[in-house]
Amino acid sequence: MGDLSENLSRIETSCKCDCGFAVADYQTVIMFEQARAFNGNKPVSPNSWCRCYKYNEVVQLRDNKNYIPGSSKSEHMLGTACDFPASDPKGLYDYFDNLYPDSCGLGLYENFVHFDCRKNKARWVG
Repeated sequence: MGDLSENLSRIETSCKCDCGFAVADYQTVIMFEQARAFNGNKPVSPNSWCRCYKYNEVVQLRDNKNYIPGSSKSEHMLGTACDFPASDPKGLYDYFDNLYPDSCGLGLYENFVHFDCRKNKARWVG
């Protein structure tokens, strides 16, 4: 049992550097539950949710060879993004694209889907 929703705890959304940053946007929590249902309601923890500025820099520099330090506008730094490990990333991406055709950020990756609740539509393949 979680404290943010039936299946999600605040600890799971916390910044991985243990700085204490753990703001979880309600709409993103709803999207997490939608993703979990799509994924067969199997127990799952997000790969990444909240990231403080310092930890976000570490992640960006590690994962993006073209990243320019200090240039990130990541929704993770606002607590409005989730990287969800999915058994069918393309299927989950398409599901969210149909559910939120005019809003939200969606990123398709090999083993996960990034989703966030920004107001404007953004789509990418990582």
